Amino acid sequence: MNKMSIANKKKYAIAITLAFSMLCISAIILIYKLSQNQDIPKKQDLSNQGSFTPTPLPSPNPAWKIPQNFVLYENNEIGIKFEHPEQYPPVFDEVSKDSIYLYIPGPSQNPESDFYDGIAIEIKAGEIPPSGFNESVKELYNTLKEDINIKVTSQLKKTSLKGKKGYMFTTQEAQTNYTRMYFPLGKENKYINILYSISDPYSKGLSAITNRIINSIEF
Repeated sequence: MNKMSIANKKKYAIAITLAFSMLCISAIILIYKLSQNQDIPKKQDLSNQGSFTPTPLPSPNPAWKIPQNFVLYENNEIGIKFEHPEQYPPVFDEVSKDSIYLYIPGPSQNPESDFYDGIAIEIKAGEIPPSGFNESVKELYNTLKEDINIKVTSQLKKTSLKGKKGYMFTTQEAQTNYTRMYFPLGKENKYINILYSISDPYSKGLSAITNRIINSIEF
C-alpha cells in the first residue's frame, strides 16, 4: 500500500470520528431511552443544537436522588469493566459490538427536550491506524484544532487509568463540552475512546459521580 493510500485512510478515519462525536450525546440518550422503554427526547441532533441551559431553568424533580448504590459492569466483547449507579445500567451496542453507552439524567432534565442536565458517557473500541497509537492520537488532536466547527479547549496531555497510560484533551462542539480520553487496549491492535459530557446546572455533584465511574474503568 503506498503512502497516499495510507494518508487517505487516515483522513477518512478521522472524518468518521468527528462525525460520530458530534452525535454522541444524542445517540447515548436515544439508545438509553429505547432500552428503558422511555420517551425519546424530541430533538436528537445535537450536532446543530448542542446541550444548552433553558431559560428559565426547569425546577428539579423532587423525586430525583443522588445515586448512592454502585455496581460493577463487565463487558467481555470489548474487555472492559467499570462501576455505575445501579439504577442507570450501561447499554451495549449489540449491532456494532464496539460501543457502550451510559446516560444519567439530572434532576431537571426534561425527556422532551435537548440534553442540558445530566451525564452522558460513551466508550468505544477501534482499530489502531498504521501510524500507531501515539501518532494517531496526536494527528487527531491537530486535525480537531483546525476544524472550524470544533473548539479544542485544552492541550493534549498524558493521563492514566489504573496504571494504563494514554492521552486526554477537551473540546467544545456546538454548545456541548466533551472530555476525550484514548488508551491502547493492548490486544489485537485496538484502542478505546472514552468520551463524556457533564451538565450540572443544580450543582448535584454530577462531576464527582462521573469521576467515580471513569476512575473505576479497567481494561
